[in-house]
Amino acid sequence: MNMNDFFAGQVFNAYEYFGAHKESGRIVFRTFAPNAANVCIFGSFNNWSEEPMTQESYGVYSFVSDSADSVSYTHLRAHETSQDL
Repeated sequence: MNMNDFFAGQVFNAYEYFGAHKESGRIVFRTFAPNAANVCIFGSFNNWSEEPMTQESYGVYSFVSDSADSVSYTHLRAHETSQDL
């Protein structure tokens, strides 16, 4: 996804990039958390153990799972920076 278009409000299918999607036989989770210091994911696919997501560019975090399926129940936890917003 072109993030410049996303920030300009010109992306109308961001749901196809963010969330949980099957890619190359694995489930990829992505979220947008621009003010987070870090983001963790946990759910039924990993016995509810928090695992850190990888920070990509522009505040996008991702996690790839071989064990999750399209019906895995998940939660995300974002830890904000100490900066007041």
